[in-house]
Amino acid sequence: MSDGAISQDEIDALLAGVDMGGGGSAPAGSSPAASLDTATLGNFAAETVGTFSNSLKTMTGSDFKIQKPIVEVLTRDDVLKKLPEMVVAVMTDFSAGLTGDHLFLMDPELAKKITSLVNKETAPELDEMALSVISEAIAQQVGTQITHLSSTGKLPGLASRPAEALHVPKAMVRFPQDTFPVFSYPVSVDGTDYTIWEAFSSEAAAGIIKALSPSAAPQTAATLSPSELAGLGGMGSGVPASDMGSGQSGVPGMNIPNVQSVQY
Repeated sequence: MSDGAISQDEIDALLAGVDMGGGGSAPAGSSPAASLDTATLGNFAAETVGTFSNSLKTMTGSDFKIQKPIVEVLTRDDVLKKLPEMVVAVMTDFSAGLTGDHLFLMDPELAKKITSLVNKETAPELDEMALSVISEAIAQQVGTQITHLSSTGKLPGLASRPAEALHVPKAMVRFPQDTFPVFSYPVSVDGTDYTIWEAFSSEAAAGIIKALSPSAAPQTAATLSPSELAGLGGMGSGVPASDMGSGQSGVPGMNIPNVQSVQY
């Protein structure tokens, strides 16, 4: 018989999905994460990680070495196993151009390290001022990512909500629904190793992959080879364009095989 005490698992279940602000998660069952191209996501992260290191160095005056992340598709429970009990979570949900959640997570010790370097403090508390420092650091990285994605021309008007950092138990973090991609960045500063995690909803990640994918080669209106065209008896002139799409040659009794109508 139960003594009325609530287990940690029950507490986690009760706290799961507590809203930390932002645009909300996608409905359950709509996740396309199983088909996400994690290689493209990894390359995207690798192209902006250098700027991330440089912006932290500029803010703090110390060298931050941030390596290309490991990209995994995980569930909320998978992520919770990787995190310390308390985290600093920074919500940066997209507000235009992409749909879905976007957040960063770090160990409070790393947040304190960044804050101490910026504010020249030896033992900073994770108060409102410290969290504003972390929000600014993450906002700069998000700005870099948005600039990079916008340069493709496929995400016009891409924007995110202002970064909002909170120091909370990991069970209170609002993660995306179902499975979603998580980037784990190895971070080193002053001889100590840390990790920064970044998570996207599967919908947002799919939009990023689409934006970074090469454009498809232009299609042609016909699949006929030159020899096939020659065999049709000079089809290249005098044939109405409207007839080409229907498979009609414009010559009574003659049909053109393998002609496709393509709309752009």
